[in-house]
Amino acid sequence: MREMVVRGAPAIAIAAALSLAVEVFTNLDHFNGTSEDAASFLFKKLEYLVWSRPTAVNLADAVTKLKEVISKTAATASESNDVFQAYIEAAEIMLEDDVASNKAIGSHGATFIQNQLKNSDRLLF
Repeated sequence: MREMVVRGAPAIAIAAALSLAVEVFTNLDHFNGTSEDAASFLFKKLEYLVWSRPTAVNLADAVTKLKEVISKTAATASESNDVFQAYIEAAEIMLEDDVASNKAIGSHGATFIQNQLKNSDRLLF
């Protein structure tokens, strides 16, 4: 994240959320702690991600949403894995929503361009 390999606000947010989801998934069996410990672990990781790209507004927004999921889950979870699983699912939903939004943008744009071509000899933007 700090090396700015990923560019574009939405992509930064999704890459950050998914990178932490991969880390969590990979280390699920090695974490010894309570649901509160899991929440604290995730909060620290999310804060680091925000710090790594402080001007990425979408990242900060995603972190806020993910923290809400973590907090709600940790308040009722009996195990740390419940918190981690809720985080992973929330990150995956963010990805699915982002893909759906991008497809919708492309579809609307394609329809607009097709309509412009049907109604004119040249594009009128």
